Amino acid sequence: MRLGAKRPGSSTCFLDSALEEALLQFSWKDDGSIEMSFHIYDALGQLVADSGGDAPVAAVLISAEDGEVLLDIPAEPTSHIQYRLYSQAGRLLTTSDGVRTQIYSFLKMETKSAKYGVEPPDRRRKAVPVAIPATPTHEDIRDETKGAGAEGAILESLPQPSIPL
Repeated sequence: MRLGAKRPGSSTCFLDSALEEALLQFSWKDDGSIEMSFHIYDALGQLVADSGGDAPVAAVLISAEDGEVLLDIPAEPTSHIQYRLYSQAGRLLTTSDGVRTQIYSFLKMETKSAKYGVEPPDRRRKAVPVAIPATPTHEDIRDETKGAGAEGAILESLPQPSIPL
């Protein structure tokens, strides 16, 4: 995940779906600034860091006592963010080395799109009723070609269907 090039008014939030707790959230503001908030737990479920609410994005490196990197936000906004997000129970929910992301059970991601207000609409195509024109019958074609000369004569000489259409 990168912080740059997002639409103002949008946000991305990583949630522990079991508790509906926001673990990491980024919000792109109308003035071009980016805010973040986080609750970072280690593999034992102990709270390691808490942003205390929304704060402007700054370079952050949060590690567990054993040295495991839990959140690394580089100073350059176009650089990749690295994270390992654990729940309060110590369950690994997602991890990213900045290029590859792995998502495990109990992670819920919510996005807010500035274009759509709250959440993007369902991207699946919906069935739209379409009026299909009636297929012309043999009788319709014969009526259109009567008096057309040789074409009408050829059509009338063709065998007529025995089953009504």
